[in-house]
Amino acid sequence: MSMDDWGVADLVRVVSRAKVPSVAERIERRIELLSQWLQHGVPPGKTIPSSLNKAREWDDAELGITPIGSAGDFVTTNKTHGPRIEAFDKLRKMALKRYGLPPGHKKQGRGQRANTSSTKMIDRTISDLHITAAVSQWHSERDQRLAEQARANAAEGRSIQLLQENAERDVLIADLRRQLASHRGLRAVE
Repeated sequence: MSMDDWGVADLVRVVSRAKVPSVAERIERRIELLSQWLQHGVPPGKTIPSSLNKAREWDDAELGITPIGSAGDFVTTNKTHGPRIEAFDKLRKMALKRYGLPPGHKKQGRGQRANTSSTKMIDRTISDLHITAAVSQWHSERDQRLAEQARANAAEGRSIQLLQENAERDVLIADLRRQLASHRGLRAVE
């Protein structure tokens, strides 16, 4: 069957098989890309989005950037993604200051001194983002370790309790056997 013979159902099936990255993954890809551009420069033929809305609509398969459909998902006030959008917007603004606005926009040039301080600010922001991610990972792993420790402590406590119960039952069984043996004519059946 050639693609010309495909029906709507066939096309829907093919499209649904293609994995679309989550909104969080698409935001992280934008942050990762701008971080790289701030450190190594903007590749020829590529532009930095001039606004958050343009960044939301940004579509560049070569860079691994796919658009984010819902405007509500790509705002700094979003409960889920807001902090990452703010981080992206900071990087975007720093990149625009450093490399200028896309063609067709009025440039706001600053002196070399401002560019040096801008570079330091960019490096600090990137460092802050890395530190924030590391601290978040540390807290997550610490919480996981504490939960595992609590489970291990509970299991150890239960094990000690069961050993004590078994010892008490062994004493009771021995006592019952002595009582049984003291009665003449009765024997323990095992």
